[in-house]
Amino acid sequence: STRGVERPGRELLATYARNGGGLLIAAGPEVDGEMVADILGGETALAIDTADTGRSERRALAPADVRHPVFQRFGANIATLGLVKFRQVARVSGTGCQLLARFTTGEGALLDCPTGDGRALVLASDLNNRWNDFPLHATFLPFLHEAMRYLAGARTHAGEYYVGEAP
Repeated sequence: STRGVERPGRELLATYARNGGGLLIAAGPEVDGEMVADILGGETALAIDTADTGRSERRALAPADVRHPVFQRFGANIATLGLVKFRQVARVSGTGCQLLARFTTGEGALLDCPTGDGRALVLASDLNNRWNDFPLHATFLPFLHEAMRYLAGARTHAGEYYVGEAP
């Protein structure tokens, strides 16, 4: 939710992302698209519309770029993401963003948006079982794990450090 995020919080998130941080944005009913666009900055020109469109058709996720790191671990099982049913979605778009997945109805489902030295993954639905049944599927945790790995830059750290060498 973006409710209650005041100007200082927005500025901290924006600075974090510009300096190489990663953000996962689930564009559900509690997300203000203008605030997210403000956090990510003008270079992505991100637009999120969470208003109810009145369409209640069920959609499935269809990866557009299976080579992207978020989807690579699924390998031959990538089609299992299509079992997730999305009842409601937000409209998401961004001029500087890469479309990673669509819904079977054609709308954009997952965007990868650069912001400064960082990036944001924008999912056009929530992650809490209000608009979809994603959390009820076995693909949910692997998807979140790979998304977090990608957003963190998949930097591996040593298990032991000498004083003064810790990252």
